[in-house]
Amino acid sequence: MMNNFKRCLVAGAVAFVLAGCSGSDGKDGTNGTDGENGQDGTSPVPYTTTIEQAYDFKLDLTPADISMSDGKPLSVTFKATNNFGVPLSGIHKATLIASSEDENGEWINHVWTNEPGGYLYCTPEGTMEDDGETVNTCTLTETEVGTYEATWDHEGQAPVILKGADVNAVNRLIVRLYKMKNAEGEYISDKVFAAPITFIPSTGELATPTKTTISTESCIACHGSIEGFEDGDKRIAKLEAHHNYQTVEACVSCHNPSLENHPLFDTDVGWNINFDEMIHRLHAGHQAEAKFGMPLQGMAHDFFGDIGFPNELNDCSSCHDNNAWKEIVNEGACVSCHLTVNLTTGENHAGIVPNGDEACLGCHTSGSLGAEGAHSVGLRAEGTDLVSLDVTSVKFDGVELAVKVVVNLNGEPLMTETLAEVLKSIPEEHHMPIGVVTGKGIIHRIIPEYHHNVRVFDQEFDATDSSFTMTITEDMVMEDFKAEFANLGNKTVWVSSDIAVCVAKDTVGNAVLAECKDAGHSGLDYAVAAKMTPKYWNMATDNGDNPILPRFADESRMNVSEAKCNACHGSLTIPKLAHVHGVDDFGSCSACHNETNTGTYHGRVTKFAPGEDTPETTKYEVYSRDLSTVTHRYHSGHWDSQDPSGVYLTSEDELKGYSASKTDCSVCHKEESPLFGTDGGLFSGKIATQVTDTWIAPHLVGQKLEDDVPAVGYISPVAEACRSCHAHSDKAAIAHFKTNGAYVAEFDSEGNLLPESISGTKEMSVESCGVCHAKGKSFGVDKFHKF
Repeated sequence: MMNNFKRCLVAGAVAFVLAGCSGSDGKDGTNGTDGENGQDGTSPVPYTTTIEQAYDFKLDLTPADISMSDGKPLSVTFKATNNFGVPLSGIHKATLIASSEDENGEWINHVWTNEPGGYLYCTPEGTMEDDGETVNTCTLTETEVGTYEATWDHEGQAPVILKGADVNAVNRLIVRLYKMKNAEGEYISDKVFAAPITFIPSTGELATPTKTTISTESCIACHGSIEGFEDGDKRIAKLEAHHNYQTVEACVSCHNPSLENHPLFDTDVGWNINFDEMIHRLHAGHQAEAKFGMPLQGMAHDFFGDIGFPNELNDCSSCHDNNAWKEIVNEGACVSCHLTVNLTTGENHAGIVPNGDEACLGCHTSGSLGAEGAHSVGLRAEGTDLVSLDVTSVKFDGVELAVKVVVNLNGEPLMTETLAEVLKSIPEEHHMPIGVVTGKGIIHRIIPEYHHNVRVFDQEFDATDSSFTMTITEDMVMEDFKAEFANLGNKTVWVSSDIAVCVAKDTVGNAVLAECKDAGHSGLDYAVAAKMTPKYWNMATDNGDNPILPRFADESRMNVSEAKCNACHGSLTIPKLAHVHGVDDFGSCSACHNETNTGTYHGRVTKFAPGEDTPETTKYEVYSRDLSTVTHRYHSGHWDSQDPSGVYLTSEDELKGYSASKTDCSVCHKEESPLFGTDGGLFSGKIATQVTDTWIAPHLVGQKLEDDVPAVGYISPVAEACRSCHAHSDKAAIAHFKTNGAYVAEFDSEGNLLPESISGTKEMSVESCGVCHAKGKSFGVDKFHKF
């Protein structure tokens, strides 16, 4: 390296030479040769190579941009942008899923018809590696920023073009992108699909499918929706098969008769992969034997045998949200549910062997044999209107509480001549819960369930005003209310109905009362709830005006809605009919399921090891009938399931059977309603839930068992709702709950409840959860759950 001294000598010499240049500069030299071209600059058009979520993607594609008819070269041109209209550049892999209707209106997948695959991959190179082999793909060329053309540059016709296809038939094209990332470089977790485009190739016009019997929106009612997609392009949130293809259109693009040579098209395996037949058998699940006479068989049992359909299997409108299904008779769909029917031999079909679907229409078009009549569609709604109850008077004379109930049949006053018809349709175990409502809107049951005096139809009938009167005295009420009974004149009394009514359809399809053949705690032939709005009666006034309403009856205090429950269940009656409960509204449900009621049959939690039908029982157990508690516990699998069906947990704590995402609270909760109040506690004002460590028979609620004295106390409702999904055994979580004011049931190593972990009084401090976890806060529930 040159030292500093040498640097100074060189610098001085140069300066001396320059100082001596005092002559002419001379002529300019000739121009040199041109240099090499530089690299292209960046595009002046703004663009992006990332999207933030699956919904952050738009595809501008019209029928005029699509050429995939027989005899013509493949060309599909589309513009891709994000939701802000910024061009999406750099797409390096996509698929085209093409299908069209056949002469019967059935969808046919083009690629499956030509060769195995279901869809055509597209890459910039026109080839890709698949299981170590190079395979041909369509060529995806970005012709300008965000604009792409898919072409086929190989020998022969593109597999996505159906040979001999009718250019006047309805076609559908779905484009899917692969390996899309967000700005942080993370892969998008959901599949990235463009909205399906349905069109007529010959005219270039958008089209409507010939036969659409079910929509994506119908599936969303139970399976939830992926957040962010616009109305008209909603996507299903949870479908475990193939990691979720999101729409009915995408599913039926492959699951159709073009797969007839697929091994799963063979009914010997227990099911058919064709969409309508597969969906019917899938949802029959573990109820198949009870409903259709035999369990699912073979692979159908292995794949679908644990599924519990939450609505009525017989009611086609549970899923079919238009009227097209009423006029379509599909032999395959029929036997996919009616497992004991053999249409080849006529077995269990009156010996009739139909010659194809058209022959079925000879009988099954309308009336009692039509699709609607045979499946008793609408019977629940019509049947509920048959028997109606109305509390017209509640009186207390200081000794006896008298509740008068007026009964109507088919909208007309019940008469002595029609009394027997009503009585035969009422299960023996019927009753009308009665209690009081406190100042905070909390319900307290005052008389045990199924006490003779609250079985309204067991009381004397007064034909003069079509009424029954239930009378209650102090000796009948719960032990914990006896001291308060004399003060009933200053309280709000509530009366609701838990009465089921057995109904059927007559030969012309009208709803009529039917004889109840089963009076015990098990399923009835077909029962609905008697029609009644719970009554809240202010005893301080003559006509019951200005009562205290329980929070279940006050919409402004409820952050869940009956409509959301019914979207999946059809009616709240359906999940409760297992033990003859005729309830169809929160007010009636809360008669038993409230924070002051400890009786329940479901204190334990069971789990199932893979392939095992015998449950493993966890060591902790706590009993509560609170509606919020049991609802969260059941839907999160923390339940005492006796077999791996419906909603349950595996031994690895994997939730099975719940149809929506367990983090999607909006399936039940109202998006617009707050969870927390200004004090950090629940907006509803609820602060305590009564629990016990020992089962207390529901009809003894409020009393101790004679041969056992259980620990009865209170826990905090927010913590209990949270840990319904979050691990009960997590000590850090429990410590967090307790630090923020919660009482949480804890257990010793043998599974016994620690009495000191629960509160001895319901007058507890408010949990401060909302301070951090209210919507909009840094750790708000909306940051980790969908609300």
